[in-house]
Amino acid sequence: MRMIRGGLGVLVLCVGTNAWAQLAQAPGANTQVSTDGSPAKAWQASVLMDHGFGTGNFLANSAVREQNNRIVQTWMLGGGYDFKLLGQGFNAGISSVFSVLLTEPKRNPDRRFDPQWLSLSLSWEGWTEKHTGIHVSFSSSLLPPFSYSSWKDHRILDWQNGLSLNRSFGKFNINVSSLITKSFNSYSTSMQQQGVARESNITRNVGDSVVEIGSGQASPNFDLWNSITLTYRILPSWVIGYRLGVINAFRYALTDKRDAFTSPNADAGPGREDLLTYAVWTGYSFAGKNRIQGLPVDLTCNVGIRALHGAQSDDNKKILWPLFYPAFAENRAANNYGSAYVQIAANF
Repeated sequence: MRMIRGGLGVLVLCVGTNAWAQLAQAPGANTQVSTDGSPAKAWQASVLMDHGFGTGNFLANSAVREQNNRIVQTWMLGGGYDFKLLGQGFNAGISSVFSVLLTEPKRNPDRRFDPQWLSLSLSWEGWTEKHTGIHVSFSSSLLPPFSYSSWKDHRILDWQNGLSLNRSFGKFNINVSSLITKSFNSYSTSMQQQGVARESNITRNVGDSVVEIGSGQASPNFDLWNSITLTYRILPSWVIGYRLGVINAFRYALTDKRDAFTSPNADAGPGREDLLTYAVWTGYSFAGKNRIQGLPVDLTCNVGIRALHGAQSDDNKKILWPLFYPAFAENRAANNYGSAYVQIAANF
C-alpha cells in the first residue's frame, strides 16, 4: 500500500502519544545515568509492539464480522546515537517496521508478513526560544525501497523533512508538527493501483502519531502532513492525549483524458487526496524503574482508539468530521478505518 511516513527523531518526542513516541526520542532524551552518577553511553536501542483491532472485529452481524475482522500486530526496531557537532546536539538513527496479520487475509493483495519501511535519519535536538518558551526541532530521513508496495511503485527513494514546535504549560503540552515527503520513482506512473486506507494496520510515526495510508494513488509525487497533539499529565507517569492530523497526498497525472467510462468523481490529471487522522489515548510510563541484565530500560504502555479516513464522503458532498463517528459508525465500520490498540514500548 501507498504509505505516508513520518521522520524518526524529534518529531515523535512527546510522552504518551499513540505512536512510536517512546522510541524515537530527541537527542539526549534517551541518555541514562549510570550507578556512579556519570552519563551513560550515547547509544540507544528501541523495541515497540503495537496490537491493533480494526472496527470490523466489532460488527454485530456475525457473517459480516467474519468477512471483515482484522487484527494486525506491528513491530518497530530502532537504534540511534547522540553526538555533538558545532556545539549542537544531533542524533543519527536507523529503524525498521514490519507487521504480521493475525486474521485471515481478506484483501488482494494481502500478506501475513509485510515489511513496512526502513529509515535512516538525522535529527537536530533544536533550541528553545527564550521569550515564548517554544522548542523548535528538525529531522530529515531517507527511506530506501523496503516494502512490497515500494517495489511495485518502482520507488527509488523517499526523502522526508519534518519540523516540530513544542510548548508546555504546566501539565499541559502542545505539539505542532509538519512533515513533507518527496517520492522518487523510476516511472511517474505505477504499474498497479494500490489499496485503501487501513488505520488498523499502523506503520509510521508522523508528528507524534502513527499513520498508514493506502491512498489508492498509483503515482505518488509528494505528501504533506500537518498535525497538532495535545497531552495532559494527570500524574507524573500517567498522561492522556488527543491528536489531529491533516494529510494531503499529491500524485502525478494518471491520465489527462476523460471518456464515457470515467467516473464524475475521478481525478483526471494531477490529483490530490485529503485525509484526516486522529486518536485519543492514555499512556503510562515506567521510566527509570526497570533494568534488564543491569541495563536501564524505560517501559511505556499506551491504550486508545484511532481513525483515518477521507476528509469528504465518497460523493464529495459532505465533510467527514474527525469525531470518530464517520469511522466507527455510518455503515463504515467494515472498512476498518478505525481501530482500538494497545502499545508496549521499551527504550534501552
